[in-house]
Amino acid sequence: MGWFLKPRLNGNVPNKEGDGPFGLNIYVHTQRQGLRILYSPIYHTATRLAFGGLSTPVRGYLAPGIYVFGAEGPALPAPVFEDTPWRIPPDMRIHMLV
Repeated sequence: MGWFLKPRLNGNVPNKEGDGPFGLNIYVHTQRQGLRILYSPIYHTATRLAFGGLSTPVRGYLAPGIYVFGAEGPALPAPVFEDTPWRIPPDMRIHMLV
């Protein structure tokens, strides 16, 4: 439980990475340009929240936790979520396969 709570409690402390007031500074990279990035907390993957602008890369802020990322856009008929869970921190740069 400590591995989950400690980063959450320390998540809003600015550091040299340039963290924002509401979370940690995260970059998401994709293989294709112009995709809308989506994210969901691992415990509730149906959330599908929009993350920042269009790829790639896209920058945004997330509270510490474990997330899955997806993408949607003109070349994708439906939103595509990857199975890889990303733990934030230490993962601050997400590299998607779409």
